[in-house]
Amino acid sequence: MTLIATDLDGTILRADGTVSERTVSALSTRVDAGDTVIFVTGRSPGDPLLRLPYHLLSDGRMICANGAVEYDAMGKRMLHVDEIDRAALLETIHFCRDHFPAGRFCLVGTDRIVYDRGHPWIGDHIAPHQVYDDVATAVAEGLVSPFKVTYLNAADSPEAMIASLKPHIGDSVTLTFGSMTNPFFLEIAPRGVTKGTALLRVAASLDIDPADIIAFGDMPNDIPMFEVVGRSFAMGGAHETVVAAASDRTAHVDDDGVAQALESLSLKA
Repeated sequence: MTLIATDLDGTILRADGTVSERTVSALSTRVDAGDTVIFVTGRSPGDPLLRLPYHLLSDGRMICANGAVEYDAMGKRMLHVDEIDRAALLETIHFCRDHFPAGRFCLVGTDRIVYDRGHPWIGDHIAPHQVYDDVATAVAEGLVSPFKVTYLNAADSPEAMIASLKPHIGDSVTLTFGSMTNPFFLEIAPRGVTKGTALLRVAASLDIDPADIIAFGDMPNDIPMFEVVGRSFAMGGAHETVVAAASDRTAHVDDDGVAQALESLSLKA
């Protein structure tokens, strides 16, 4: 049995929020043949992705928040959660403020999401108690225990932010990014937690050898996944570091790159 692990945005999920019929068909064919499919995303559980083909997932299981959460998408429940250490997060917030003062934080926990005041993601559905002049207050007082943090900063690329912060923060948290769309945002996960570590945990629970995993992705947060699997495909238009890390390449999401690769593999089987 093969485990097919695929990123969402820019990999199977197109800009309009849909997955093509061809991609759904190619994944379904592999499931019917006895393989297992898992979605591996930087998105948080519960993001409004109503048009995803969740029926293809084994027991509805997917990996969210860059590996920090294992989620049952059908039952809408969290199966495993890694939270960011409070002291490490407070230190990270401090250095982000110091080096990139124009940025805005969003902290996602199991029972609460909080924002810096002025964050552009704040909509009408966000309650006043979720907004802080400084989210560090909510962290210090134990009001939120995040598994995922983003730092939105339109002025600097994620690469620049990571290069500047890494000497100060070290490996106390995991710094990564899954988008190059402006406004840029840095993604922060618990120490040592990546898409790769989560994928290995799930594979072990399914008794699947990592060599029997095929992974698809397009951004640097997918690289840890590529490092632990038997075969990896960088999407057309993928970040250059992802192309360098992948064993194979395929077409752009708009050209059904995942479907093309799976169809080609099926023909060779």
